[in-house]
Amino acid sequence: MAFAVIPILNESVLGGKFEELRPLTLWWIVYFMLTGISTVASSVLRSALEFRQVFNRQALSGAAAVILLTIGLSLPAIESLVIALVIVELISASLFWHRLNIAVSSRPKSA
Repeated sequence: MAFAVIPILNESVLGGKFEELRPLTLWWIVYFMLTGISTVASSVLRSALEFRQVFNRQALSGAAAVILLTIGLSLPAIESLVIALVIVELISASLFWHRLNIAVSSRPKSA
């Protein structure tokens, strides 16, 4: 919905001055989708009392965010910062879901 509305808002409200809004909006949509995936996986891990695992993955994701955002600041396009966030969320979601698969497969099955 937002992806379809952005060009209309750019033309009618902003006078067509921000052509980079459409690709930027797409990157933000991807970021929020990945954030949702990471949130669900980390919540399930916390419910399974895997606090140390959640902390370790959050610390690793935080370090990756600092590095990638620092690199993104040196690039001219604003999209580079959002792309850095997308990459960090992709790393975070992958780490959480990998650990979640291990935690679920190691639980004893009830009869």
